[in-house]
Amino acid sequence: MASKDDRKKLKRGFVEEEEEEYPNVSPKKSVKKGKPQNIFDLDLSPPSSGSHERKGVFPYSYFSNPEILNETCLPPKAAFFNNLSSTPVKDEDYDFALLVFRTFKCKKFADYLQLYQQLDVILLAEVFTSFRQKCLQFYKLDPCHFITAADLTWNAGLKYTKVELELFSDINMYLWIENSIRGGICFVGKRYALANNPFIPGFNKHEEESYIIAVDANNLYGYAMSQPLPIGHFFWLTKDEVRNLDVFTLSSTDTVGYF
Repeated sequence: MASKDDRKKLKRGFVEEEEEEYPNVSPKKSVKKGKPQNIFDLDLSPPSSGSHERKGVFPYSYFSNPEILNETCLPPKAAFFNNLSSTPVKDEDYDFALLVFRTFKCKKFADYLQLYQQLDVILLAEVFTSFRQKCLQFYKLDPCHFITAADLTWNAGLKYTKVELELFSDINMYLWIENSIRGGICFVGKRYALANNPFIPGFNKHEEESYIIAVDANNLYGYAMSQPLPIGHFFWLTKDEVRNLDVFTLSSTDTVGYF
């Protein structure tokens, strides 16, 4: 339910989002009972041209001073050149901008700017609403009750697996784990390295060939979270057990892990 015009009249309706969409994809909608109406129809209610169901097109570089707001027509196609990517606007995108300008009866460029910003925010709200409905449908969890996506994912995993995590009852165990946590930049601290191979100038064939490569590992946190995680039954090893433990015989899929 939302206010319309003078905020005294109310408009109510129901629709169902068929699938989760992103801002550059037209949302698919079908009217059904028992579902909350989408934000587009509540807020804008434009003609059924599809002109409000995708991310808009805007001439960012062209809009360089306030006087442009008073222009009574959409700028020419060349004005939509993307300086960031050094690419011209596509024909279909410019045609879409013209369609929006006409459909919403914009009288000035200021109207188009306001509409572009409004649609951008509403599209994001539509996507989040759809995402929220999916989470409630599959996980029975509301994303609005979580600060981050990682927090939501963690709770969804606990609910799906029905795992009960055991808390530390030994303060020394807790402090030992806490003090062992490491983070931040990880690199080989070698100040200078000189390569010698046929692919670089100054190659000396009488010396051993050597190469320099850049190695980067991404998604370390996500990878760690996808591996078997400790859930309980924590215990200390004795000194003899530590001495006799052969770490090379251990597997990441063992039911018992060591830290």
